[in-house]
Amino acid sequence: MVQRATLLMLLGLFVIYTSVEYVSTRQVLSHCIEIKDHSVTQVLSATSTPSLSVTSSSTESRAESGSTTRNDAQHTMIEGHETKETRVISKVGKVMVIYGILAESEFSKRVIEGHRQHTLLQGHPFQLFERQVLDGLWTKHAWLLSVLLTELHKSEGDRLQWLHFCDADVVLTNQDVPLDIFLPPKDFDHINLLISNDYNGLNTGAFFIRVHEWSVRLAIDVLALRSYRPEDQLKYSEQSATEILLETEKYKNSTAYVPQRWFNAYRGPREGDTLIRGATVLSNTIREGDLQLHVAGTKKNKAHISEWLDYAANTSSGWTRQLKDTTLPAEVALFWKLEKERLSWDKPVVSEVKNEGIEG
Repeated sequence: MVQRATLLMLLGLFVIYTSVEYVSTRQVLSHCIEIKDHSVTQVLSATSTPSLSVTSSSTESRAESGSTTRNDAQHTMIEGHETKETRVISKVGKVMVIYGILAESEFSKRVIEGHRQHTLLQGHPFQLFERQVLDGLWTKHAWLLSVLLTELHKSEGDRLQWLHFCDADVVLTNQDVPLDIFLPPKDFDHINLLISNDYNGLNTGAFFIRVHEWSVRLAIDVLALRSYRPEDQLKYSEQSATEILLETEKYKNSTAYVPQRWFNAYRGPREGDTLIRGATVLSNTIREGDLQLHVAGTKKNKAHISEWLDYAANTSSGWTRQLKDTTLPAEVALFWKLEKERLSWDKPVVSEVKNEGIEG
């Protein structure tokens, strides 16, 4: 009996001890879980939330700055000449052709560099051709045809939509003007060529042409004209050939003649970069903030290229302005608005009166 009582007492003590240990262990574990949960909460509060805030702030900053963020990055790439990392964002490419002795001149190299920097800054693909493939000035249209065919060979999503051709005597004066602003609105999808006239007629020193089969046919016809119509007097070589073709029914309805000053401006009556007081200033005369200057004409005129390169390089000279501080956006918008109205006026009037016939 004594042994049995002793065993029961020991068993009771064991049960009590086990119960106490269970409760104690549970409390400890609960406390540990609370600490762990609190620590996790603190970690999330201390890392995740600020991280999200930083990301959000960066996104808002990029959204507010818009193209400025892209431009700053592009400026860095220009200064570091890291052209391979340039992120192309525009469907408008710039094409230039320069060859022979002209390509070796110092001012030509500076002209090309100005255009190259502009394309880097604004995200325009840039192609430079330095080999003469045809005689005289016909090489330009040969390369134009080559680029058009190359682009049309690509899928529609990968190809460029427009090409901007400019001669080697066109000096970039304002890096902050993108090429896209000159393009026609969607209402003018029948327009495939933007070009301008000067006092001698058509001037092909700078123009925009759509990547389209229409453009391919034009380039082919320009190159073929002197062979198939040798009787035509081509005073200005391929420029005259282009002018003749653009006056035909085949091409005239898809050509828009825009103000020359937009992207093919002349210097006008100036001493240095200052207009001569009292002189007659034509509408094609370059203004501060305009995209570029075409130093066309004689060797005497070409001497002005170097000085205009200096004006363009001097950011405090007033020639470089942000796009919003120029008159170009308003001018372009007004031009296309008036063109749309003109087209609506030219539409034939259709009578709404029904022909009931004649009784009799």
